[in-house]
Amino acid sequence: MGKTKTRVIAAKITEPLMWAIEQYLKHDAHVSLSDFLRDAIREKLKRDAPHIYQAMLERAIETAKAVEG
Repeated sequence: MGKTKTRVIAAKITEPLMWAIEQYLKHDAHVSLSDFLRDAIREKLKRDAPHIYQAMLERAIETAKAVEG
């Protein structure tokens, strides 16, 4: 399977929130801050907008098929 195209996003967060994230990452299985953020975004979409999450999964499958085909 080919690599998925990625885009860079940036966000400003408060120092207390960054501290909390760093503390969480020390005791969690996430490999990096980027991994944590991707997972958090996916969880938020899955919980609050399941129809968008499902459409995202379907698009990912179609993209993978197009790359393979």
